[in-house]
Amino acid sequence: MAISYTLKTFKLVVVILNISYLCGIMFYVLCEFVEDFIHDQDIEDFHLGKDDHKFEIPGFHKYYEINDNPTSRNLLICVYFAFTSLSTVGFGDYAPRGNIERAFGAFMLLFGVAIFSYIMGNFIDILTQFQNY
Repeated sequence: MAISYTLKTFKLVVVILNISYLCGIMFYVLCEFVEDFIHDQDIEDFHLGKDDHKFEIPGFHKYYEINDNPTSRNLLICVYFAFTSLSTVGFGDYAPRGNIERAFGAFMLLFGVAIFSYIMGNFIDILTQFQNY
């Protein structure tokens, strides 16, 4: 019986990791798309007015200089960001930079609350059943 409860708990951990991986990949692809779109449209530079200084709105990849890393490290960073966002911990070391990235991040936070509530409910059921056993 204890093995059954251990396997159920392990299954919940695998589900959390898979969802984090999926959201991390989606966020990585979204950031790549946004960066390519901005680069293709040449809308990176804006004029401030009188001084005519230019500034650049960096995206997630550009701000954290992710483009210089190997793809495996980039995916690990995005999965880490997704996991901390989904769990609503959000350490703040990585954060979405552009408006589209922020909108996806807000959706990820809402989705994370729902998923972790469901998973914690299942985990509490497993603990209750184990205690009754």
